[in-house]
Amino acid sequence: MRKDQTFKELMRDPRVLSRILSVSIPGMRGVEPKKVKEMWKNGDIVLTSGELVSSDKGVMMLDILYMVRTEDQGWVFLNIEGQVFRKPFLKRAAAYVSKIVDDQRGAPLWEGYEGLRKVYSVWIVFNPHASERNTVIRHRFQPLQETGTPLMKLPPCDFCEIVTVNIGDPDETESEELRSLDLLFYDDMEEQKRLEGLRTVFKIDANDSILRRAKGMHMNLDEQYIEHWKEIGLEQGIQKGMEKGMQKGMEKGMEQGMEKGMQKGIQEGMEQGRAEERRKTVLLLANSVKAVVKYTGLDLDGAIAMMGVPADMAEDVKSEITC
Repeated sequence: MRKDQTFKELMRDPRVLSRILSVSIPGMRGVEPKKVKEMWKNGDIVLTSGELVSSDKGVMMLDILYMVRTEDQGWVFLNIEGQVFRKPFLKRAAAYVSKIVDDQRGAPLWEGYEGLRKVYSVWIVFNPHASERNTVIRHRFQPLQETGTPLMKLPPCDFCEIVTVNIGDPDETESEELRSLDLLFYDDMEEQKRLEGLRTVFKIDANDSILRRAKGMHMNLDEQYIEHWKEIGLEQGIQKGMEKGMQKGMEKGMEQGMEKGMQKGIQEGMEQGRAEERRKTVLLLANSVKAVVKYTGLDLDGAIAMMGVPADMAEDVKSEITC
C-alpha cells in the first residue's frame, strides 16, 4: 500500500483525527476521540473531495479535506497533508489554501465574502530539521499599521492558517498530542517501542488497525527515504563531478595558457631582439655611408652600392642619413 493511501486512512481514524484537531484548531484543544465520533455521526465532521479542479491549470489533489463545525467559528475547512521530506512547501500550502478559499464562491450555500469559512491547512512534516522537531508553527495574515497615529486596534484578516506540525522523538515532547503523532510518524525508532507506545497512548490492543497502518506507513516511508537519498546522492554526484571537471578544465586551461604565453613571449622577444639588432646595423651602415660620401664625393646611391648595403636595408639607411 502506498504511503499516501495509508496516511489518508490514518487521518480518517477518529482517534488520530482528534489529535490533529487538537493541535490545529485552537477551539478544539483536548478534544476526545469519543467527541470526534459523535461529531462525525451527527454530520459536524464531513469528509469532502480533495480533488480541486481549475479550469485552466488542471486538478489539484489534496490528501484530506474536511469540513468541521466548531463551537466558536462555525464551519471551517481542515486540509491535512503529509510531507515526507523537508523540501520547501509553504508556497504549495498557500496555493492549496487559496484554492479552498476561492472554491467557496461556487458553493450552493455561498452567502458573499463576509460568509467565507476559515481554512486550516495542516502539514505534518515527517523529517524536519533537527531544530524544528516537536514544534507546531502557524502562518497567518496579521495586520500591521505602518503609518499614522494613534495606533489603531485592527481586526485580523483571519480566513486561513497554515499549520506546520514537525514530527520528532516522542520522548522529547511534553505535549500529549504531539507525542501521539510522533509515535505514528517518527521514523528513527525501534518498531517494538513504537507499537508499545501506540498501544499505551491510544489504549488499543495488538490487533488494532492503527498498529497495522503505522507499520505499513513506515515500511513505505523507508522505501521513499532510500529513493530520496539515492536521488540526492545522484544530484550531489553530478554536482561534484561538474565541480571536479571545471577545476580540471581550469587547471588544464591555465597550463595551456601559460605554455602558449611562454611560446608567444619567446617569439616576441626574439622578434624584438632581431628588430633592435637590425636597427643597430642600419645606424652603423648609415655612419659608414656618410663617411664615404664625405671623402669620395659619391652620391648616396653610389656610396650605398660601394658599401654593399643589403637591398632590404638601403631605404632605412637613406632615411637615417637624410632625416
